[in-house]
Amino acid sequence: MDFFTSDTHFGHTNVIRYCNRPFKSAQEMDEALIAKWNRRVGPEDTVYHLGDFALGLKTYWPEYRRRLNGRIMFILGNHDSPLYKFLALLQPTDMYDETDYLYSNGRRISLAPVALEGSECRTGRPHPPRANSYPDVHVDLWFCGHVHQLWRVDRVTGCINVGVDVWDYEPRTLDEILNGVER
Repeated sequence: MDFFTSDTHFGHTNVIRYCNRPFKSAQEMDEALIAKWNRRVGPEDTVYHLGDFALGLKTYWPEYRRRLNGRIMFILGNHDSPLYKFLALLQPTDMYDETDYLYSNGRRISLAPVALEGSECRTGRPHPPRANSYPDVHVDLWFCGHVHQLWRVDRVTGCINVGVDVWDYEPRTLDEILNGVER
């Protein structure tokens, strides 16, 4: 089964305050995120993680990965640049530096760590352009991260935020995301 998520920010104390996460410490947040992930994701499942996996002490990053079920396909976010150095030593993992496309249930889905050009980012201003937001590329769904709790679906572009802050701090399937945005 395929799951989607972003912006876990393992080890990042300040994200609790920035995003009003319901945790008292980074350690409490990390344990809750890992438990929720592993309740949903099995060893044979694939998780598409759209950026900002972890912050804080880089020496802990491999341990976060080791404790999570499933194969993780990383789309690297703005905080992930050194990520590959730490995770490459672990079980096989795929990483992409920019937008990738996935075909699921007959739909072409854009997977990107940031929202489409024109979407509101965390500042409340339109997000700057990104490399693959070309109008001539046919995509059925645009999934992104980076905007945390700001919105689930951008009202201008229709871009869907798969970040943990709007999905109860756990990865979600395509059907769950589509059902959650139609409400």
